[in-house]
Amino acid sequence: MRFNISKQNLRIWTYYVISSLSIILVLFVLGIILVLVINTKDIARQTKENLVITLILKDASKQKINKFLAYLSKQPYVKNIKYISKEEAFDEIKNELGRDIDQLLDYNPLPATIDLNLKEQYANSDSIYLIRNKLLNIDIVNDVYYNREIVKQLDKNIERISLILSTLGVILVLISIILINNTVRLAVYNKRFEIKTMQMIGAHWWFILKPFVKSSLLHGLLSSLFAVAFIVVLLNYFQANTENLLRLYHLPEVFLIIVILGTFMTFLSTVISVFIFISKPIERLYF
Repeated sequence: MRFNISKQNLRIWTYYVISSLSIILVLFVLGIILVLVINTKDIARQTKENLVITLILKDASKQKINKFLAYLSKQPYVKNIKYISKEEAFDEIKNELGRDIDQLLDYNPLPATIDLNLKEQYANSDSIYLIRNKLLNIDIVNDVYYNREIVKQLDKNIERISLILSTLGVILVLISIILINNTVRLAVYNKRFEIKTMQMIGAHWWFILKPFVKSSLLHGLLSSLFAVAFIVVLLNYFQANTENLLRLYHLPEVFLIIVILGTFMTFLSTVISVFIFISKPIERLYF
């Protein structure tokens, strides 16, 4: 059984395949960047909220310590509080050393401490410095310790990574718009004489545009779904090979953005391309 495929139809299908592959590839890369941008913020938030500020307490009554703990729990910068009594600290040391050190010491030299986790917006060098000074003015607090270098490096690295990824995302969106517009125009270009013929016999612009709109919506939707599928495969591969150490968030939102963006840009590019050919005089269609 022989199939007769004209060169024109073959060219049309070639344009659509190239267009689809281009759109899928662009949306795939854009989706990966979006996943990184969105999850960088979440990873940064978790990292900041895992920073520990240790308050070393003076010897004080249980009532005074409880009053101070109640005060801390009401502070807007506090996320979590962990109180470690002198006895608990001593027991931890004994467990770590693996032997009973009661025989070596006649008393417990360890102070009671409080480990604070700050909320994200307060976990930066300036805020921690102000919080530390405020806490040192409280009579029950002997000292406040945190790793200044880690906090400084964290601030710098988060700002740098966020800026790089955000810039990359904006550039990629612009490239996506240009690429999708060019690939769609290439596909519509092959039907430019068909568009002009319908216009010359008096067809309304919506009648000319409607089949292209339907095709572009389907085209954009399918390309977006393929891009999402490839992103899912890639992310599953990385998660499987990192034993789920790579925790990603907001993936449904990213996938929805990709589908909406791909469909809308394909639709918009099709409408613009069709109107360009409608507005051109017949002799310009050969160029």
